[in-house]
Amino acid sequence: MEASVSRREAILIRGEGQNKTDKKRITKSDFHRKKQELRKKISETQKNAQDCSKTILELESTQASRSAAFSEKQQELRRLQAESDGLDSDAECLRNKKRWNLLEIVAYQTRQKHLQALKEGKYAPLCHTEQAWRNEQQKLQDRLRTINAIVHQIQEEHPGHQRALRWLSQCLETRVGSREA
Repeated sequence: MEASVSRREAILIRGEGQNKTDKKRITKSDFHRKKQELRKKISETQKNAQDCSKTILELESTQASRSAAFSEKQQELRRLQAESDGLDSDAECLRNKKRWNLLEIVAYQTRQKHLQALKEGKYAPLCHTEQAWRNEQQKLQDRLRTINAIVHQIQEEHPGHQRALRWLSQCLETRVGSREA
């Protein structure tokens, strides 16, 4: 009986072994099908890689053209900014000249008014002697020099206000210079 049991076990083991080998066996058609699938995937991957390379080249070309256009726009912007700065400077000079001219007009009108009053005999001089007049002129010159020194000091201590005070400084220097001459 033992022999029949051992024979039965041997048959059972052999049957299981054959089942396992049958499952593991790959047929030629399975291999051919897998090979075709892999070739198809490889060709799709190669096609995708070519498409990606083409897209990358197009994007690099677009980037290069846009970079060149951007550089041109930056140069144009710098040129326009420089032109704008020049025009701003010119406009500032013209505003300063306008202020100066308005101040001179007021001074000339005042002088004309005094001369008219002198002509009509209504003018009463502030200084009755030559020496009093010279003393008054000296006081005015000293005041102008003091104001000019203060303006220069402010310009040195506060560089941000130099542009605004430049025209005043020029006016004062012109007045101080013309009085000394």
